[in-house]
Amino acid sequence: MNRLFSWLRSGLRSGEPFWASWSFILPVVIVPAVIVSLVMLVRYDYLETGFGGKTIWDWIEVLGVPLTVALIAALLGGAARGAGRRAEAERELATERAREATLREYLDTMSDLILNHELRESPEDSSARAVAHARTFSALRSLDGPRKGILVRFLYESNLIGKNKPVVSLRSADLRWSDLSFADLEGSDLSRANLRDADLRDANLRDANLDSSVLYDEQLMRAKDLVGATMPDGTEMTEDRWKALKAPQL
Repeated sequence: MNRLFSWLRSGLRSGEPFWASWSFILPVVIVPAVIVSLVMLVRYDYLETGFGGKTIWDWIEVLGVPLTVALIAALLGGAARGAGRRAEAERELATERAREATLREYLDTMSDLILNHELRESPEDSSARAVAHARTFSALRSLDGPRKGILVRFLYESNLIGKNKPVVSLRSADLRWSDLSFADLEGSDLSRANLRDADLRDANLRDANLDSSVLYDEQLMRAKDLVGATMPDGTEMTEDRWKALKAPQL
C-alpha cells in the first residue's frame, strides 16, 4: 500500500495534467472499488437490482467482461501515451543534438577560414568570404535563439561584422529570437537583419548600424547603449535623444 501511495504522489509531482496522470488509475483502482461496493450493497439487500440471488460466479460472468475490457483499454491507453511522450522527448533530444552539431561545425569552419585562409584580409570576391557567407546563413536557418546569439557574438569578437568594413554581411539574416542579452556589439553591422523578438536586454549597440533592420521599439529600449547607432528608420541616435528615451516617464 505504501508503494502504491508513493507511485500516486510521484505521478502528481510529474507535472502532467490530472486526466493524464489518473486515466490509468481510475479504471484500475476506482472502478473495481465501485463494483465491489455495489456488489456488497446488493448482497446485503441495501440495493435492489434483481441480482440478489446470484452466486459469485454469476457476478464474475456479468462483470468480468466489461471490467476486463476497461482494464485492457486503460493499459493500452497508458502505454500509448507513454510511448508518445518518449517519442517526443527523443525527437527534442535529436533536434538539440543536431543544432549543437551545426553550431560546432560552423565555429570549426569559420575558425579554419580565419586562421588558415586569412578570411579577415581576403578580398570581397574571394572564395573564403563566399564560404563564410553561405555557412553563416545556412547555420542560422536551423539554430535556435541561444545558439544564434553565440554565432553573432563569435562574428563580432572575430572582427567580422564591423560596420565600417564587414567581412560577413548579415543583411537579411534570420536573427529572430537571438539571445543577445548583455552582448557587446558596439560598432557592429546589423543592417537589414531580421531581429524580431531578439533579446537585446542590456546589449551594447553603441555606433551599431541597425538601418532597415526588423525589430520593435520595445526591444531597442531594453538595450544598454544606442548612442551613435543608425536606427532602423535611418536616423542617428544622439546622446540627448537616448537620454530622453531612457529617462523615467513621470
